This record gives sequence, C-alpha cells and structure tokens, in this order.
Amino acid sequence: MKRTHLLVIVFLLPLMLSAGLADQLKHLRLGMPAMEINRGWRLHERVIEFYQDGWGPGEKYVYHYQSSVSSKIDSVQVLSWDEDLGSYQVSMSWHFEYNGNGQVTAITGFYVIPGLGSIPIFYNSAVYDGSQRLLHYYMNILNIGTGQVEPFSRIHLIYSGNRLTTMYSWASMMDKQNEYDKSVFSYSGQGQVTGVLSQVSPDSVNWINSENETISYHPNDTSSESSVIAYFSEFMTMAYIADPWVTFGMPAFDQIEAWVDGAWVLAERETYTWDNQNKLLTRLEEVNVNNNWQDQSKYTLSYDTNNNVYQVVEEYSDTGVLQPENRYTYNWESYTSVEDGLLPIVNSLQVRSYPQPFSGELNIAAASKNADAIKLEIFNLKGQLIHKSLVLPGSIYKWNGLDVHGISCASGIYYLKASQGNRTFSSRIVKLK
Repeated sequence: MKRTHLLVIVFLLPLMLSAGLADQLKHLRLGMPAMEINRGWRLHERVIEFYQDGWGPGEKYVYHYQSSVSSKIDSVQVLSWDEDLGSYQVSMSWHFEYNGNGQVTAITGFYVIPGLGSIPIFYNSAVYDGSQRLLHYYMNILNIGTGQVEPFSRIHLIYSGNRLTTMYSWASMMDKQNEYDKSVFSYSGQGQVTGVLSQVSPDSVNWINSENETISYHPNDTSSESSVIAYFSEFMTMAYIADPWVTFGMPAFDQIEAWVDGAWVLAERETYTWDNQNKLLTRLEEVNVNNNWQDQSKYTLSYDTNNNVYQVVEEYSDTGVLQPENRYTYNWESYTSVEDGLLPIVNSLQVRSYPQPFSGELNIAAASKNADAIKLEIFNLKGQLIHKSLVLPGSIYKWNGLDVHGISCASGIYYLKASQGNRTFSSRIVKLK
C-alpha cells in the first residue's frame, strides 16, 4: 500500500473517526485495548497486513511508554508501507496526556511530512467527575480550509447511582442527516448490559428510533455496572488504538434490530466462541439479507504461550462467502510489576502550563517551596533550546510562542523544563497555528 497523501488523510480521517465512534456508541464491540489485558506485558508493536492475492505489508503501530509509569502509553508512532521505497515510513504520531489518577485527559495527533516536520490533525480531551467516571469526551479535527483544529464530535455520559444510563453524542458531518445520537442502557440483575436502545435526532429535541441491541453472555461472564463504567472511563479514550475484535465482557450472542418504517426488523447478529480459559476464539458477524442470514465478517484469534493475543485474522464478505482481508500480528514485551502503578513523585517544584494546546500565548504557572528563581527552558523535538527565561515562584509567565531569535515557532510538540537548584520538572506542550 502506498503512503497516503496528506490531503487524503485530512479528508478521510473524520470519516474514519466517525465510523469508529458510531460503532462504539451503538454497540459494545470495541473493548479494552489489547495492551491492557494482561498485567506484566505491554504491547510493543502491532503489524497489520492486507490481503490481495496473498498477505502484504500495510501498517505498523509502535508503542512508547512513560518512564515513570511503564504501563501507560506516552505516544504511538504509525508507520505506513511505502511501495516505492520498499519500507515502512512514519506517517502519523499520537501523544497522550494523563491526570493524577492515570486517566487519559488528552490525545494529540500529528501527520508527519518527510523533511518538513509534523502538523497537528486532531486534538481530543476528556473530562471526569470526582468518582473518576468519564463525563465528557471532545474530538477536534483539522479543518484544511481554515488551517485550524475545530470541534468535530463530542460525547456526554449520564449516570444514575452506580450505573451508566444514557450517552449522548454529536458529530459534525456534511452529509449526515442526523447529527445527534442517544444510547440508553438496560441491565440484568447482575449488572450486565443486556440492551442498548439507540436513537438519532437532527436537533437533539426530536428523537427517532435507530437500533435496538440485545446481548446475552457466556456463563463465565462476571461483568457488572462497575465494569461498564470502567470500560468507558478507562478505555473509550483509547479508541484510536483499540482493537475491533476485542469485546466488552464475555458476550455469547448479540442481536441488533433496525427501526424500519415504524417497526423493529432484525438486521445483524454476532456470535462469540470462547475457550476453557475464557479467551475469545472467534467473533462472527452476520447480516439479514431478505430474511436470510449472510456472513459479513469474522475474526479468528490465536495466542502465544503467555496467553497474550499473537495473531488475529479478519475475514469479510459482501456476498456471504468470507475472504481474508486483514491480519494483525502482536509483539509484546514484559515489564516488572514494581514499575506498574501510579507512584507519586515528591517534588517541591511544580509547573502548570495552559491552555493545551495553545496557538497564541501559553501561560506557565510555577510554584515551589523555595523562594529562589526558577529557570524555564523550552526545547523542540530535536532537543534544541528555543526559549528560556527566569521567573519567581508563584508567578505566571506568558510565552508568546517566539524562539530566541524572535521568530514564531512552528506547530508541533515542545518540551518545557523548569529547574531550581537540584530540582527539575518537565512536561510536554503543544502549539497550534
């Protein structure tokens, strides 16, 4: 597959994201990212091959982790196969930010232009309540016409007691008749999600039935209300790197009805098989074509000796005869348990920068128990110093985005380092045009 041109990325990315978002909202099909399944192992690389008269290289995802919390993703490099060069080339990079509870608060995506650097193409942010439950998720996409990252979609979650009851979403699509979606969840006595009623609306006031999902579970399933909340709070923000074959809980059968001419009509169904170690083996999706069930897609999973997913083969069909389409291969690496967990760093020097990302002016608030001056330094990704200043503790320094020569810095990722005596504090900052 040849490397995708920038304009194609810019125009297709919103479509790709909205498609994934729709699946996530209407069906509980996108589960936890694979790298979170087993403690002690983290995903190093995910390779995707495309089938066309045989398996051929397609994309590769390389995961980089925080040095202080080795199970938390710091960034992901996306490499695409370049047929002309005969090798993988970096095409995009995603960078993650977390709060003190280890939850993702922001993801910034960049498109990499060989020889020129990178430009921001999306910025997502998450808001949580005092119980660490996800309340709002905002997605912003580059508008190539204005050159600005603008709102593309948002999600709002409503809770009642210990249950997620309703989820609202909005997505800006030029060819979409109904911009608003609503999903209402129903539960079993055990707390399993057994139903999802989806409705759509052109104005968020008048709602029309869209889909009705009914889920039954494997006898070994232990999911509950808290599992649902954890799924959305911890893994929904990882939608960009989640795997479409992983499920929420251990479903056995999933039936989806569509609202057609004022009545519910069977539209899709999914069947799952599990082994005696509760590992998913297959997921088969069928569609109802003139009252006949026709295979549409199938995922078949295999595992390594550590019970991590090794390979997934995806088959797809428009005619009912499944054909190979994608093959996912996973390379894992181990880390020690003492590296895991959120370890508070005792440091009397603290620096906060806002807004993130920024386009005009960045506020840098420095605090310290020591009254000595604090040295601020800003570096680019090459490690080159582009700005420095001295500030007093308790003050707010405003950086106008200019380098030491008074030239406006390009859009991209920069690193802020604060020093006071033998104490240092560093963080990542993102500048947009």
